[in-house]
Amino acid sequence: MTKKLTLAAVALAMAIAPFSGAVKADAGEWENLAAEAAWNYGDYRVERLSFDSDVTAPFSLGELVFVADPTDSRDRYDLYMLKNGMSVAIPNVPAELMSAERFAKNESRLVYVNQTGTSSDRFAVMEIDPTDGSTSTLIEDAFFNRATAVNVMTDGDDVYFEANIDHKGATTTNQSGIYIWDAAEREADIIGRHWELRMEELFDAKDGIAFEKLTFDDSSKQLWIGDTHNVNYLGMTREAIPGTWTDASGNMFTGRILEDGTFEYFMFYTRYTFDPDVDAAPVRHEGEYLSWYLPVESSYQYAGDLLAWMDPENDLYVSDEDGDVTLIASGTSGAFLLEEDRIFYGVGASGMMVDLDSGAMESIPFAVTDASGDTLVGTDEGGNIWSYNLETGKSVKLGFGVDPMISDDTHVYWKGTDGNIYEATILPSAGMTTEAVAAMKLSTSNVVYLIDGSSRKTIPSEAVYFSWFASWDSVQTVSQDTLNSYSLSGSATFAPGSLVKMTNDPKVYVVGEDGKLHWITSQTVAYTIYGADWNQGIVDISFADFTSYPVGTQIQSEHDIDLI
Repeated sequence: MTKKLTLAAVALAMAIAPFSGAVKADAGEWENLAAEAAWNYGDYRVERLSFDSDVTAPFSLGELVFVADPTDSRDRYDLYMLKNGMSVAIPNVPAELMSAERFAKNESRLVYVNQTGTSSDRFAVMEIDPTDGSTSTLIEDAFFNRATAVNVMTDGDDVYFEANIDHKGATTTNQSGIYIWDAAEREADIIGRHWELRMEELFDAKDGIAFEKLTFDDSSKQLWIGDTHNVNYLGMTREAIPGTWTDASGNMFTGRILEDGTFEYFMFYTRYTFDPDVDAAPVRHEGEYLSWYLPVESSYQYAGDLLAWMDPENDLYVSDEDGDVTLIASGTSGAFLLEEDRIFYGVGASGMMVDLDSGAMESIPFAVTDASGDTLVGTDEGGNIWSYNLETGKSVKLGFGVDPMISDDTHVYWKGTDGNIYEATILPSAGMTTEAVAAMKLSTSNVVYLIDGSSRKTIPSEAVYFSWFASWDSVQTVSQDTLNSYSLSGSATFAPGSLVKMTNDPKVYVVGEDGKLHWITSQTVAYTIYGADWNQGIVDISFADFTSYPVGTQIQSEHDIDLI
């Protein structure tokens, strides 16, 4: 049950001072996220962050979480990476960088293109380091004559470009070409020289092979294979995939190159594969369809070497690196999340998780939108934001809105119905594994035991008891035989996540899941982890009790709490 907002929480919201203005991009430095208001709910706290109202909802690329603020330039954004309650700004990036499909095909690399200097014909390839948000230059100066926009795709050390060319109204179709970077000559070479006007889209690239969709001036389309290894007097060659031409009414939506060089794609919403070494024509996979009821970009997802999609009947499929397809289940339309070793999907008001290696399934109490290890986040049918810990089975309702994303085990971000971005920090006590324990006693004795697995421990004090349980109602009165079925194994200690200190010593320690005491080295660190009420509920213990605990590593940052 969600705890009610207390007067202390209101005071905390008023005490965030001074309030910062809206966040603006200023590259390079990690900064604490500025909050306009905050509420403390015990196991977690929620902050309304100071982003502009037109910022996007949070989105994830792999394990990374971002929000993006539109700039005055067309299709450019100021990007903010969110991590450990902090953010780093990456100004003026193209919309393409925010594509989960392009991120997967770039082998989880954050690469993009910027114009250099004042010249509109020269471009640089940039890469963001996901560990610290810093930006480096991969290619300093790539020349594309009359280019209006340039996108990039990487495959190992190979760098490919899609360059849109300005033909000054000579055609009704946007024109572009596919290029590969020649590092020795420091120039981009076109793959398949041509003179007719057409648009070229790079579906995928692997080992010097480019998988392309061409759109001609009459809006007809065709799939082609570019080969950077095969060169004739016109340069690098390419050829059409037979049977893929379609008039303006048809389309191909996504495609990739499988591990063995086979091409996999959807054409007319149907899945096809083509192995140029074996097949005379593409193979149509009857019954394997992309949903035409969903926006195309919502009907499929990539993660590593996997492709998942939902069909018109809401059946969910996964194709692996060899193109072998598995029917997962039938779920809620558009509600699925693919990871490299598991997939989540919605079922009515709840969800399911499937291990893609073992096939094991586990029910989840909501539809999952993002995951980090054992911590899942998502929404229910009422728009409530939830987190769920797979290890403890504990759920926490965090707020209300859309698109919750988790950047680590403890920080969740979402967009509220008021248009603001919210951050929830799940405190360590919310994730500690206290769910499996019980309290038992005999009717003839006041001694209460902590039951943990097959053992029982004497609970020495009320303070220790209430670190595990909320009230005396949790105590079960049992028979002597039942109690004897649990082996006696000493005295219970404070529950993981408890804050303790010695009498007459200001140092505050947190009890870790390792059973050790960990000194929280400063008030700043304590505030960052627990919020403004961090000093409430600290238990004084005697020197004798203190010495009965081993001492563990110090808590010098918010990240350290995840390691105990």
